[in-house]
Amino acid sequence: DVFFEEEAQALEVFQISSLSKCYLFDCKLNSLRLYGDILLELMENKNVTKVGYAVGNDTSKLKGAVERALLLNDVDDMEIREEGNKKKKKGCSQFENIVDIHDKKIAGGLAGLVKHYMGKPLKKTQQMSDWTRRPLLKQQIIYAALDAFVCVYIYNLQNAQ
Repeated sequence: DVFFEEEAQALEVFQISSLSKCYLFDCKLNSLRLYGDILLELMENKNVTKVGYAVGNDTSKLKGAVERALLLNDVDDMEIREEGNKKKKKGCSQFENIVDIHDKKIAGGLAGLVKHYMGKPLKKTQQMSDWTRRPLLKQQIIYAALDAFVCVYIYNLQNAQ
């Protein structure tokens, strides 16, 4: 899941979680210039399953933000990158192996899925908080980490059935 500032739709935070750890990435432009290439490689890696809820818009925002940051970091858009034996142009990223846990039969969005699979409520009060403010509040960090973690947890439950 990623969080956007409502008005400008700027990418603010990107979360990566496993069942044991969660990482939050600040997606302000200067931060993405430092590690955007790592996020891009992860998202392009077909051997790594990426899981989220209603991820379509999130992934396109992430791709655009990372590619803009890398271009601004003096990376030529037409630079050729070796990827195994394949050559690929930067700016033509293809995110691979992305799984959306959205279940149309369960109402209530991600909170509804959490209630259904985990029997507990997912408080979404921080979702509409000010994600542009730095440093992020402790409650925002917890919310963002939990939001990513429950997607991985539910994905595992869905695949166990």
